[in-house]
Amino acid sequence: GLRPVEVSVRGCKGNFPNGNVGYMWSAARVTFENGGMLNVLNGLGYPDLAAGSNDQGMTLFCEGGDCGGLIQHNDQFRGVAHCYTRGTPPFRFVNPDYFRLVPWEGEGLKPVGYGYDSLEANVRSAIRVNSAGDDLQARQKILQEIDQAGIVATPANSAINEQVIEAGRRSILADGQPVAIGR
Repeated sequence: GLRPVEVSVRGCKGNFPNGNVGYMWSAARVTFENGGMLNVLNGLGYPDLAAGSNDQGMTLFCEGGDCGGLIQHNDQFRGVAHCYTRGTPPFRFVNPDYFRLVPWEGEGLKPVGYGYDSLEANVRSAIRVNSAGDDLQARQKILQEIDQAGIVATPANSAINEQVIEAGRRSILADGQPVAIGR
């Protein structure tokens, strides 16, 4: 995948209801090796006289030759919209359903959805590793396969995340100055 190379973050300090100080609002930019950028807006404030917000998600604008594309995830709706650069229909709204129970050929109802799928992938990975018993080389081979598949987050396939967080921390403390991410 593409590696991030630089992070810049600006934030505003504020107080939580318990009095603790934190960065209540922030804007971050992660620049990748191909020149692509990820912009992140973050807000921890809640309306005092209304229900708390749940505005979570991301929008990715893409390009494909002679036209643009879109991937939009709105976590509060547990849904995803995407727009292709080719093919029909060009725009779709899909709801992967975080978790639901559906009829199937077995007894009872079957759990489906990306929430369940994530848990199942972690459990199945643990079962695979444990199936190797005390054979260290076999366990390491299975762990390497899990790392390379990239379905389950592991230290090997997600270590870059720690570098991005650290660069963001250093940038916010330096009033938004860009921080390069080492390789």
